[in-house]
Amino acid sequence: MTTQIKELIDHINAAKEAYYNDGEAIMSDREYDALEEQLKELQKKEGIPDQDIEIPVGAVVSGMRKKVTHEKAALSLDKTKSVTELVEWLGQNVGVLSWKMDGLTIVATYNNGHLVQAVTRGNGIVGEDVTDNARKFVGLPAEIPYKEKLTVRAEAVMTYEEFNRIVETMGEDASRYKNPRNLATGTVRRINGEDERTIELFVFQCVDMKGKPKHVMQQFRQLEEWGFQVVGHRLVTPLNLAQVVEEMKQKIASNPFPSDGLVLTYNDSQYAESLGNTGKFPRGSMAFKWQDEAIETSLTGIEWQASRSGLINPVAVFEPVEIDGTSVSRASLFNVSYAESLQLGTGDKITVYKANMIIPQIAENLTKSGTMTIPNICPACGEETEIHTSTKSGREVKTLHCSNKDCPAKHLGRFQRFVCRDAMNIVGLSDETLKKFIDKGWLRSLSDIYRLQDHKAEMEQMEGFGKKSVENILKSIEASKHVEPWRFLYAMSIPNVGRDVSKKIIRFCGGSFDAFLEKLKFGEDVFRGAEDVGEVIQASIYDWKQNRHFTEDMANLVDMMDFIQSDNTSDVLAGKTVVITGTLETFKNRDEFIAFVEQNGGKVSGSVSKKTSYLVNNDVFSNSSKNKKAKELGVPIVNEKEFKTLVLGGGEV
Repeated sequence: MTTQIKELIDHINAAKEAYYNDGEAIMSDREYDALEEQLKELQKKEGIPDQDIEIPVGAVVSGMRKKVTHEKAALSLDKTKSVTELVEWLGQNVGVLSWKMDGLTIVATYNNGHLVQAVTRGNGIVGEDVTDNARKFVGLPAEIPYKEKLTVRAEAVMTYEEFNRIVETMGEDASRYKNPRNLATGTVRRINGEDERTIELFVFQCVDMKGKPKHVMQQFRQLEEWGFQVVGHRLVTPLNLAQVVEEMKQKIASNPFPSDGLVLTYNDSQYAESLGNTGKFPRGSMAFKWQDEAIETSLTGIEWQASRSGLINPVAVFEPVEIDGTSVSRASLFNVSYAESLQLGTGDKITVYKANMIIPQIAENLTKSGTMTIPNICPACGEETEIHTSTKSGREVKTLHCSNKDCPAKHLGRFQRFVCRDAMNIVGLSDETLKKFIDKGWLRSLSDIYRLQDHKAEMEQMEGFGKKSVENILKSIEASKHVEPWRFLYAMSIPNVGRDVSKKIIRFCGGSFDAFLEKLKFGEDVFRGAEDVGEVIQASIYDWKQNRHFTEDMANLVDMMDFIQSDNTSDVLAGKTVVITGTLETFKNRDEFIAFVEQNGGKVSGSVSKKTSYLVNNDVFSNSSKNKKAKELGVPIVNEKEFKTLVLGGGEV
């Protein structure tokens, strides 16, 4: 084996190690794909078989969890970016085309109708036992009617919406997670996590099943009937494959889940399994990755953006180009090391693409002037910056930080949370506006928002502002003083205390913020009795309480507030979980339904489980998966009118 091949293998394995175990991307997706392509070509040239290339599916398993050896190796897939090649691979066969979801692969095993084990793919041979967490996943039933042994492979994923919800509660820890996949991986593998995080599981393969149906489509239908959530898929032939690929491509932007391509498998699973493996890949499936469209443009500069974690991140700014139907003019450079590796400088000719058809990235620097300078002062506060060096999977990574612990940019997330709709609902204070006011020194603490009136004249002279817009902002600020206690608590940006937890804490305090303040005077566990408030959340509140900067600012804010009666109308649904499905008739939308449940002390879930108290569906006799699940578990199915009568009637619910 040549030195070049060995170096390529080392680079690829380092990237895998960082990606799977550290949650870090030490190179772009395009760079990684290029390394794999280069290795494939050299392999072919040198005549080296797949089994001699030591690259695991994922990464060496590292963690505190129990290690489990898979009964059947979980191999990765060979891949292509060519639709023509994909059609040629299918030949005259019928195939099933599905989303290649970007999450963490889980192998789940059932015996006698019960989930007995869930294991991460790991390196394809050995994974980690995550059964305790898997029991909480949406789409993975705890019990099924099938009594023989069943093993399935599925992808554990997190929606973009859920990712954003969780990250906004994490404070500085948020910088560890750059996308839903990283957070989903951390959530699946974590130990003793108490805060609610929704992980959804989508089955993509039936591995072991007595009397398994011959066709993949039949297997999927069977699994759905048993309560599994199956990956989105289409039946394809050589005649319509290219068209279906294009149709699925058009859905990427609206997908609630991240995906990094498609998977094509033979519908005849017996035929697929009879083909065996190459050494690295099963011959019965092929992955398809999007052909990245790289467009040439000119770099106009590099912006350095201070974040609430203290990191100062470089962003490439370039002449706008249209990629996949949208105009793009900016791309993240992730960190100092990544930016330096591109040898950037103003005026350089670069090529730009969208990773996974969504995220703009620089593909290549064609001129490599290398004139980029790293700022020695923070763009948000003017204090000195410092470079931190860490080692990720054997690779040195440099990041830029602000040395000022009181830098307002470090608290930008707090301002964003404070003004958002679910908190103080201050209209007109967008992220960009907040940044401008921070840069001008007008916002150092949350209470400074209520002093912006002092800067009214200067605000009216700023570009993009006017007398009317400034007046509307100030009116909205004044109106926000009339606030429900839970919204104000949510606005405090206490780590791990999100919207729902804020409601439960205030409900525990009898709907009074004064009562919350009184309890805050005592020990760490004073909120132990509140619903869903465990040790992690209690510790977060206690740690926040110790920060005088935050609590003194809160005290100033409390004096300005006019707390209004909580909108809880009753506690008739206290301790109950409700699921809604189908079309709405009496409620305007899902948000109104959720508000109604929460106002009466309950909570809304997205999936039916043993904990579900009611399934609300106007078509109570439908054969939907949620109706079937509710019937299996004995969960009452009611329509909207019946549900309202139950709640508002004041009787036993």
